[in-house]
Amino acid sequence: MEKHYNTLKELHNAFDAATTEEQKNAIRADYKKFEKELESQGRAFSRIFWLYEASREKENNLIDLNGDGLWSNDADLLIKDFRDCKIKEFTYSSTWSNANEIAWEFIKNGCTLKGMTMINTTKKIFSESYDQKPAYIFSID
Repeated sequence: MEKHYNTLKELHNAFDAATTEEQKNAIRADYKKFEKELESQGRAFSRIFWLYEASREKENNLIDLNGDGLWSNDADLLIKDFRDCKIKEFTYSSTWSNANEIAWEFIKNGCTLKGMTMINTTKKIFSESYDQKPAYIFSID
């Protein structure tokens, strides 16, 4: 995951530094190749990579599931994808009304609730720090 994340960061940095449309088009083409490389790793890898990327961009140590688009019947496939990608822990920070039901689905699918932590959410305006909120820490057995 980290290798792919670093490649994506390099593409973003190169695009930001590009001064001509020709350079930008070359980077866009490289990005298309990057997307195809992700897809070639399989559905699970691609899905988990984008969760990984979102968490890394917020400087979180673990992939965070915040509840967006996550339903209780998705939990078993998500945990399978985590296992396939050798992810051993994640955080769950949903504040949706069905958050407890989804957390229960994680447990039913072989996860253990280890405790809680604070995770970064959005970057504060005119600051290098982040707003934070509490999240459950789950390990994947």
